[in-house]
Amino acid sequence: MNVILLNNRQVKMLKAILQAHGDISLQDVVEKCRIQNCAKTVRSDFTRIQDFAAGFQVTLSLQRGVIRTAAQENDLRHLAQATVELYNSTSIAYTDDRVSHIVLDCLLSHPIPSLDVWSERFNISRPCIQRDMKSVRQWLEKEGLTLRSSPGRGYQLSGGEYRLRKALVVWALEQYGNDVISFVTQKSSDAHQSAIWYRLFGDADVLQLFRVLAEFSIQSDLDEQNVQYTTMLALYVAIMLHRACCGLPVTIDELPANQDFFFSVSILRLSAVLEQQLHISISPVELMSLQTFYQELSHSLTPQPGEKNVLMEAGRTIVEELACEVELMLGLPLSSNAKSYDEFFEFIMQILCDQKLSASSLSKMEISSFAATYPAEYALGQRLRPLGRQLLGIELPAAAAVEVGVFIALRMEQQISAQKEKKNVLLIAPGNIHLSLLSYWQMVNRLGSLLNRIEVCSYQAVIASPLPKDVDFVISTVELPNLGQKNIVIPRMLSESDILHLRRRLLGEVCPEQTGALGGALKTIAFYDAQSHTSDELFDWIGAQLEQEGYAQKGYRAGLRAHEKVFGSGIETPKPLAIPHTGADLTRTPVLAIVVTRHPIPIKLIASSRTTPTNLFLFPLLEQESAEIGLAFYSVISRLRNKKLAAALCACKSREDILRFAAQNL
Repeated sequence: MNVILLNNRQVKMLKAILQAHGDISLQDVVEKCRIQNCAKTVRSDFTRIQDFAAGFQVTLSLQRGVIRTAAQENDLRHLAQATVELYNSTSIAYTDDRVSHIVLDCLLSHPIPSLDVWSERFNISRPCIQRDMKSVRQWLEKEGLTLRSSPGRGYQLSGGEYRLRKALVVWALEQYGNDVISFVTQKSSDAHQSAIWYRLFGDADVLQLFRVLAEFSIQSDLDEQNVQYTTMLALYVAIMLHRACCGLPVTIDELPANQDFFFSVSILRLSAVLEQQLHISISPVELMSLQTFYQELSHSLTPQPGEKNVLMEAGRTIVEELACEVELMLGLPLSSNAKSYDEFFEFIMQILCDQKLSASSLSKMEISSFAATYPAEYALGQRLRPLGRQLLGIELPAAAAVEVGVFIALRMEQQISAQKEKKNVLLIAPGNIHLSLLSYWQMVNRLGSLLNRIEVCSYQAVIASPLPKDVDFVISTVELPNLGQKNIVIPRMLSESDILHLRRRLLGEVCPEQTGALGGALKTIAFYDAQSHTSDELFDWIGAQLEQEGYAQKGYRAGLRAHEKVFGSGIETPKPLAIPHTGADLTRTPVLAIVVTRHPIPIKLIASSRTTPTNLFLFPLLEQESAEIGLAFYSVISRLRNKKLAAALCACKSREDILRFAAQNL
């Protein structure tokens, strides 16, 4: 209902039609209004009048030159009242009033009316309107908008949709002050205000929106006395929703490049409230525009104590929680490495602030593959969602948790890669050429990331000539003289364990046959539990064993149960395993306890309410995090992703069998 754009001539015509109280010829309307009888102009005016009347459920039809009216009595009365109001408003005497109306036309009309239209509407001369335009331009420029005119094109407004919306908020406040709610509630009784209301908000339930936002302000501990704060926010949301529905969205390039995300937690809560209570879904870019307006509004008024740091503090808590878990499970030194910590913190803050934008580029199949390949990293990423609920009261999308898991996996792989010095290798070909090629391609495919160069040569060539200085290892099926540790002996047919052995040697790890599991980085012990059926029973049993043997402090069992209840410890590898643990304060002597149970025990998955049964438990007791231990522990978990290897470990029936298996395979 675009009432304000009815010019003086059109309003007079509508008044004449309604005063007839029945059918009236179009010619009679023209004569009564003393309109120049131009058929094209009259027809165009009548079409606009029809559209206006339709907004009041009044139908005006033109048949054979006769105008007929069809409507309910109440609707007809409302239209008549609106017409009277409009008739009075088309002769605005005061300059400030005219400027205000022209400003609104410039902001909302497409195209912007001409000087002649305004001259006729306000019943003043064209030079008077020209003088008004200077004030109009000044007002618009103050809001970052520019009004230009050009021959043949009329007036053009530039500055972007976001600035235009802010200008509409300012305009509404200048016109109605903080009493905008009265303005909203009067829309049904005041025709002039009703016209403005529809131009600003369309069909939106603005009154309900104001109520929801007022309640949100109170619940968010915003200043209840600061009515202007809530009013401006409500106005922007209402205008945003209407203009977005009309196909006038904000574009990303209109918004500031570097935003301050301190207040983003409130925007996330507000978005959730609008979706839950009003079923309003805000697009990502529109959410960013709302965030920008909220921040600018917050900075222009007095921010509430503590509000500014809510998201920052929550972000640091989340990072600290996740960093501890990452260091314990993967050995990635986030807390001790300032650069890594800052990068992780920045990443988490971006995730929290852009949670509506966190639409993962990964497909469902890719996510499933990532979870299977990196179960520990995936599980750690899932910890983000319960922390978001606990600390911020918001429901972060699943995509955000996946992104965190990918970030952790990426940093883990980067750390491993940084510690790898690629090697130059000579492969001595066995007698069978096909076996030689098979071994070559096995190493290329499985160990390629560790190798700078791999060459194949004969036994005779190595014996006859000095070994090149840049060769790090010579791999052969037999021991070669005078090569010492550079010679790695392999069988003619490489197995999975042979590949693991080669990997250790290339990485410079100590042989597990001599040091036990974890390459000697951490002492390994083993237990076989034939009695436990629940996690509490297992924790009590293993806790007693570890305390008795001097590895754990008193309270270790209670610590296991408390941590398990909150966080869980299960990992969905092809053969599920669990890593129950506590804080370092309950460790007496560092050790890794490998426990195999006779009965599968349900265990809570990390960052999930689901459980999975498993026979395989790793209990790490650490005094402090270390990269060496972490990498070794990560390597063990990686190997246990091999279903056959994990199943073979679960098949062990004694403490000795577990230790022997660990020494040979882990």
